[in-house]
Amino acid sequence: MAALRFSVKLALFVFVLAACQMAVYGLFESRNVPMEIDLLDRLLLSRTPVVYLGDSTVNGIAQDDEDRRCLSAMVQDLLPDARVGVICHGGYHARVFEHQCSYMARTDNPPSVVIVPINLRSFSPVWDLRPAWQFEKEKFFLRHDSSLVRMFWRPLTIYRAVDVVPVSREEFARAPVYVGGGIIGTVAESGAGGFAVRPHADQFLSRYGYRLHREHRLLVALVNAGQTLVEKGITPVFYVTPIDYQAGERFHGSAFQEQVVENVATIQAALSEVGVTPVDLSSLCPSRMFCHGFIINEHLDENGRSLLAVHVAEAARAALDIQRLRSLE
Repeated sequence: MAALRFSVKLALFVFVLAACQMAVYGLFESRNVPMEIDLLDRLLLSRTPVVYLGDSTVNGIAQDDEDRRCLSAMVQDLLPDARVGVICHGGYHARVFEHQCSYMARTDNPPSVVIVPINLRSFSPVWDLRPAWQFEKEKFFLRHDSSLVRMFWRPLTIYRAVDVVPVSREEFARAPVYVGGGIIGTVAESGAGGFAVRPHADQFLSRYGYRLHREHRLLVALVNAGQTLVEKGITPVFYVTPIDYQAGERFHGSAFQEQVVENVATIQAALSEVGVTPVDLSSLCPSRMFCHGFIINEHLDENGRSLLAVHVAEAARAALDIQRLRSLE
């Protein structure tokens, strides 16, 4: 009997302790909405007509640029009659965009146009499986717009109801790196995950040499995002970001660009299923417009951003025209 009373008291103590933790952490977390989601809420509240989602290619500039405008600022300057709101963060990818689009579509004041870049590197394990770029907190807050649910984010992570690290560093290191349909090694062996700085030639393969399949989780997320926007009456502007295809061909011959073209075709075919036509700008910029440094990426100098901005703004302007025509019907 004494043992039973002790067990009951212990269970009660554990329950009270857990409840206190939930209350304390919940109260704190209710004020800790990710900055990008808070900004998105403000853009929606102010009825911003164009929302530009993106990664570091949208807000990055080169160190030696005289023109210090980022890509999104250049696009805004080319669209003086439409306010462009920007939600971008280094490492954002299609699974984050999917949740952002769903979040916007659930609101009473969705934008008219949403711009979504498709970064070819994001489909590689270098990006897709990087532990720091899973953004589980952002996705949780976008899935749950209830303050009551959001306030328990921290307790849910403490009690492992939400996994904040779905991919461990060890799993990331062991992830296979593909070239075409074959495996050339793991992320760690190829140095693709920051485990070592590899020659540029190796980096081009690990970042863009894969064969993209329709069932890739990021491509599935892109299609879901496009479908959500279309069904809500929001006009999507999807574009494939430029890559340094000339350097890729110098290192690996025509097979490199052939694989890139095949991957872009796979993306276009998948999005066409939901009535979205992505603009292929993967071969827009020559090598001199990229600013790689030690790490191969898609960051452009002022000339490259200026060129890209013209194409993005043109597509956004066409999307706004579609919305105006709809409003007249």
